[in-house]
Amino acid sequence: MKEKKNNATNYNKTYYAVHREEIAIRHKAYHAAHREIDNARVRAHRINNLERYRACDKARYAANREKVRIRVNAYRATHREEKRAYDIAHREEEKLHHGIYYAAHKKELKAKHRLYKHGLSQIAFEELLNKQGGGCAICGKVNWNGRGPCIDHGHITGKIRGILCFNCNVALGMIGDDPKIARSIIDYLNSEMKVNNVQR
Repeated sequence: MKEKKNNATNYNKTYYAVHREEIAIRHKAYHAAHREIDNARVRAHRINNLERYRACDKARYAANREKVRIRVNAYRATHREEKRAYDIAHREEEKLHHGIYYAAHKKELKAKHRLYKHGLSQIAFEELLNKQGGGCAICGKVNWNGRGPCIDHGHITGKIRGILCFNCNVALGMIGDDPKIARSIIDYLNSEMKVNNVQR
């Protein structure tokens, strides 16, 4: 049985070696006639085995990083106008695709951005947020004023100070993180409230 199987394998290898060009032409013709079916089958298989594909892609890229970089740069150099025309023709389609993907993976993408930019993992982010009571470290609002949350860090030390809403983060930036200006703002507002007998 084993000998019979080996004979069949050897025959197939020999047949392929002799008819290589003919087989390649036949395969190309078949793929051209069944392109949509083949592509749909490949996409479905990739979706059903996404993690395995991602792991293989990462391993392949890590092992061939320099080759990939050279090949990509060479392709871009020789297909610049073609790529530009494609980008213009598919701009709205790409925007729609990215919008749908972002909406479906918003939390995951923001977590990746925080990790990349601030070195703050999702677990560390949630722990810091819980210490603040779940809201902005300055105003305490939990709806983040419609935008945020923003990671606040000291511009001198570079260390993370807390999590702020968009408005409070911008306010700190506008006064240059200067405590003297912050105190002056407080005094200014308090004096106005005192003069007009306003309670807050």
